[in-house]
Amino acid sequence: MTSPKITKMCWGSIAVEKIGDDGNPIEGEEVSYRDAKVWPGGSCGWDWNKTGTSHEKGITRLDIEEFRNKNLEYIVLTRGQLAKLHIPPAIVKELEECNFKVIVECSPAAVESYNKLVSEGRRVAGTSHWYGITREDVEELKNKNIEYIVLTRGQWAFLHVPPAIVKELEDLNFKVIVERSPVAMETYNKLVSEGHRVAGLFHTTC
Repeated sequence: MTSPKITKMCWGSIAVEKIGDDGNPIEGEEVSYRDAKVWPGGSCGWDWNKTGTSHEKGITRLDIEEFRNKNLEYIVLTRGQLAKLHIPPAIVKELEECNFKVIVECSPAAVESYNKLVSEGRRVAGTSHWYGITREDVEELKNKNIEYIVLTRGQWAFLHVPPAIVKELEDLNFKVIVERSPVAMETYNKLVSEGHRVAGLFHTTC
């Protein structure tokens, strides 16, 4: 079994080679995730809700627990596109004490390192994290007969709001407001008080 390569990564999507029943990549086929975990013979979405992961607290032992029994040489851990995801030194130390070679990098560099190791035939696993809103996040808001859409960038403005998504919404005649969470909540409540039809996406942690 070999590790699937990451074929492309952009805001909101990570594409990974699809793994066949024999545990090896299927040529020309891929699967997409928002955040991903990859290892020899498999991949899956990386659901932070299941492990209590956040940018501030960082990855948890549960995030990498399944890697321990994969007979790996390397584990590549991403810090996200802008290095906002915390990687606790204690977790890195634990992995190194188990004789894993651990690489910690921002997502673009981490993907390069991971794919290079796969090409060299190494047994490697990794995490890949993107943070930002996606078209799927706002899709259900489009049919709500609303005037305004308030999009939050999180408490510390770490959440990316792609300009392309804002433009798409504005082209559909929505008035789009993008602000940090505390200000966005005030704006949202003010618009509600004024009787406007308003929807919002609120992210409270990063």
